[in-house]
Amino acid sequence: MPEATRTLPSIVAGALLLASVATASAQRGFALDDFTVDRGQDLFDICTLDEGDPSYWEAQAFCFGYFQGGADYHQALVSGPQLGPLVCPPASATIRDAVAGFVAYGRAHPEALDQAPMDVVFRAVTELWPCP
Repeated sequence: MPEATRTLPSIVAGALLLASVATASAQRGFALDDFTVDRGQDLFDICTLDEGDPSYWEAQAFCFGYFQGGADYHQALVSGPQLGPLVCPPASATIRDAVAGFVAYGRAHPEALDQAPMDVVFRAVTELWPCP
């Protein structure tokens, strides 16, 4: 059997599996579009989704992943000689602490949530853990 003929059933099976996962997710009320973050408010909504929501765990994973990406980016920026740290968290600080700081900042400064999400994140954690 030619290679292309052998892979066609695999491609069809994969497409059907993806379609069934997408259908199951849509039936739960979750769609990938729910995790579009154009502004701080979008991220705030994801990070503060109610525990009773069917997409709660997906939202938590997205929220924490977003913050971990920001932390990794910050670490990469300050690892060279050109930039000093923007944020100076204590050694015991966790991503959960950063998310909690962001949520508190968003509640205290709702007008800031119209800005770019990572800008709001860095404003929040800079306020939480300023550098000397």
